[in-house]
Amino acid sequence: MKVRIFRSGKGDCLLITGSSGKHILVDGGVPESYKGHWAQTIGALGEQNEALDLVCISHIDRDHIGGILEMLDNEVAWRLFDFRSNLPTALRGHKPKPPKLKRPPEIKAIWHNAFLEEIRRQRVTSAGHGATTTDLSDIFFRNAVILAGASDTQSADRLQFLGQSVGDAIEVSRRIGRRQLNIPLNPEFGSGFVLRGADTTPFAVAGLKIKVLGPTAADMNKLRKSWNDWLREKADYLKRLQKKHEREADRLRQMEPADVLDMVRTTALGLAGNQAVTPPNLASIIMLVRDDEDSILLTGDVDDPSILKGLEAAGEMDGQGQARVRVFKVPHHGAHNAYSNELARAVIADDYIFCGNGKHDNPEPDVIDGYLKVLLEGADNKPAALPEGVRPTFWFNCGPGLAETTALRNHWDRIDQTLRDWHARQPGRFRHKLMTSGHSFLLPDPG
Repeated sequence: MKVRIFRSGKGDCLLITGSSGKHILVDGGVPESYKGHWAQTIGALGEQNEALDLVCISHIDRDHIGGILEMLDNEVAWRLFDFRSNLPTALRGHKPKPPKLKRPPEIKAIWHNAFLEEIRRQRVTSAGHGATTTDLSDIFFRNAVILAGASDTQSADRLQFLGQSVGDAIEVSRRIGRRQLNIPLNPEFGSGFVLRGADTTPFAVAGLKIKVLGPTAADMNKLRKSWNDWLREKADYLKRLQKKHEREADRLRQMEPADVLDMVRTTALGLAGNQAVTPPNLASIIMLVRDDEDSILLTGDVDDPSILKGLEAAGEMDGQGQARVRVFKVPHHGAHNAYSNELARAVIADDYIFCGNGKHDNPEPDVIDGYLKVLLEGADNKPAALPEGVRPTFWFNCGPGLAETTALRNHWDRIDQTLRDWHARQPGRFRHKLMTSGHSFLLPDPG
């Protein structure tokens, strides 16, 4: 099993390729990372007639879902290009220009936990004289239809952002629906939520075995409350957005598909303002992926107790309370609120992946220090957790030379110094790789 770690801003983006040659994409980083770092690699799969057997969006934070939405937008632009290219010249007008980015490969399924159906059940009553009750689904769907010189069946309809993460999640749900890209949603779960149930038998996907360790139904109920609160708060904003798009519809019809997508996004971001609700990271999909004896633990932004409970519930802990994997995607970009000595002691890996470019201080030097102390020396009056003969590698999809600001450069210098101090303290016990150039790392290291 190969794991390619892309540069993805402050977010996550990994491509897993099994021994069968099939692929799973997990998260897409921030929106701009798609064009900047992984569109060409993913597009090359399509040129080779390969597919993405599964795209998994661990949760709806923008630094995980944003790049996925960009990829779906690119596929819409390509379909519009195909449609307009096949029109008679008299109907087509000028020859359409193809999208600049390579076309994404076929996506056979998406795992994505979002509450699009909640919209259809939400009703908001406006207070005051002449109070009215408005069905939010009416606002969404009338606001979404934006024609780009195509028929209804080929329309480039787009749900507007409702802010950031929640809006992205709703857009992805609409993009993959039957009226647009028609990509199966959570097929292994009957189109319901991806959840850890009482039965943790692994699913067979892309020649791999996937155990879902989280979220639980209780985690999703917390997300549902945040989602519904946000929708109620944004009802007035949605009405204003609908009116604005009605005024601009004629102008949008004359544009190229890529122009439509760019303009709609810019307009929505300008109107959205600050998002009041960030859906709980506890709703992250936690997956243990196996390819024969090979394995990777994927954690999204979940907290450490959820990982430990999920491993325990799935029977993945041995007699010493440890789970052994080859690759461990460290949760929440190496933030302290997803770290504990118990987690560092429980999950033993050959490769530890830290995703994040230093924003919000992630990965945190103290967290890196914590993992190394628990693994190499021990903590809490317990011995070193790392088994004899294991020499792990710590991977970082950013580094000092890629830092965008002086503050971020100083942050990465602290990380670099932390790692150097540990090499001096425990020589030969571990390795690390900071990204210095390019767009991705490949595990196992071909060098």
